[in-house]
Amino acid sequence: MTKWVYKSKSSKIEEKTSIRWKFFAPLLAILMAIFVLADYFSKNPKIFETIILTYGLPGVFIATIIANATILLPVPVDIFIVLFGQIDFYHLGILSPFILGLTVGLGAAIGELSGYVIGYFSIKSLQEFRKQQFSINFDEIKERVQNQGTYFIALAALIPFPFDIIGLLCGVMRFDVRKFFLAVWVGKTGRYIILSYAGYFGITWLRAFFHI
Repeated sequence: MTKWVYKSKSSKIEEKTSIRWKFFAPLLAILMAIFVLADYFSKNPKIFETIILTYGLPGVFIATIIANATILLPVPVDIFIVLFGQIDFYHLGILSPFILGLTVGLGAAIGELSGYVIGYFSIKSLQEFRKQQFSINFDEIKERVQNQGTYFIALAALIPFPFDIIGLLCGVMRFDVRKFFLAVWVGKTGRYIILSYAGYFGITWLRAFFHI
């Protein structure tokens, strides 16, 4: 005989909350550790260069995760990507900047989850978020995220923009984390591929021009 079990609305909410915590708790712990390292990176940016030169692409990947996990603490990732765009990783020639861009884009997308998670758990309402001292038009960004979703997030990740604000906002709005990650990955990857090739061709041209 089949038994039907009725679940109240409160029990369903508790079940959903439990599932969310099982997903976010390990991620939150990892990102908190990364954030501590990111704070150290922001104060000692030369370590970024040391890791890349020492460990190659794996070092680039790890360093980029940490650098992008900073919240409103800028680490000059773009400058390093342009400078290291000329490095021929694994002797791939002209494909090296492309591989560098893919690697850095994935690392950046993982790192940017820190802002999302902090917004998701730390700021409990849009009203509270509005009270934070940000110089950017909150209502405009909120409207764009609601109307354009992943397209706006990907574009913001592609162009020079204080992306931490969008990550925090998406967390507060409970924007789908999978769509958020995918959009950030697409935008950041495009950005870093462009910067990598800018460094590859630009520095190569300068070297040829000055016979260095």
